[in-house]
Amino acid sequence: MPEGDSIHRAATRMRPVLLGKKIEEGLTTKAIIPVSRLIDREVTEIDTHGKYLFIRFGTFGSIRIHLGMDGRYFYRRLAPPFPPTQPVHLLALRAGKAWMCCRAPKILDWDAPLVREQEVRGLSGQDLLKEHDSNVIAQEMQRLGDLPIASALLRQNIAAGIGNVYKSEILFLERVHPETATGDLSLEKLKAMVDRAAWLLQRNVVSYTRDRRTTRFGMGPKLSVYGRGDEPCLKCGARIVRMVDREMARSTYFCPSCQKRRASV
Repeated sequence: MPEGDSIHRAATRMRPVLLGKKIEEGLTTKAIIPVSRLIDREVTEIDTHGKYLFIRFGTFGSIRIHLGMDGRYFYRRLAPPFPPTQPVHLLALRAGKAWMCCRAPKILDWDAPLVREQEVRGLSGQDLLKEHDSNVIAQEMQRLGDLPIASALLRQNIAAGIGNVYKSEILFLERVHPETATGDLSLEKLKAMVDRAAWLLQRNVVSYTRDRRTTRFGMGPKLSVYGRGDEPCLKCGARIVRMVDREMARSTYFCPSCQKRRASV
């Protein structure tokens, strides 16, 4: 499940393959991306913002990718096969011997010349993996009023980069019930949650060694609650509860003992 840290790592891995090199071949199922016009054009920058990744070709434009739930990046020596029947988007670019491939992204679009990218950035919130103002983010969250904090943390137009895993982990680490109204939380508590999220994202970028997100850096499980439904809480022993958002079909894991509902926090 891609979140801000995994997109940052994807960009880091992609740069040696494409950055500063000219595209020699390209394939895509998305007609809006001018693959034929990218041949012999140099990749001038690979950047991220929250869950978006941008492959830029100077002032000519940029490819904008959002993996969503099912998208992934991979690399291979041979050109990838196009999906025969499934309506799955695919992008593949070769610069040198390796193909950079992106399969089944939620968003695969073309921004020319950076105007649309700037609009996307304007609609996105502050990137927690870059310079940001936690106080401003906390204030914007508090204005969401009755919206449950579990939903507020996923608002990418406020804080970009937090996904489903970090949402559950942050709420547990800060001892906040996921259904707590965001407006009932103090600015100090909201800022603490934002700071915790930024720290975890950065820590996972720096100390990443395997394909598993980590919020516990000692022995034992790498996650406190996410994916541990019905297992004992690592702090108090109570059974971890899995709660599903009906509208977005997203799971939230929490400890009913450590994260009790309170009138205000």
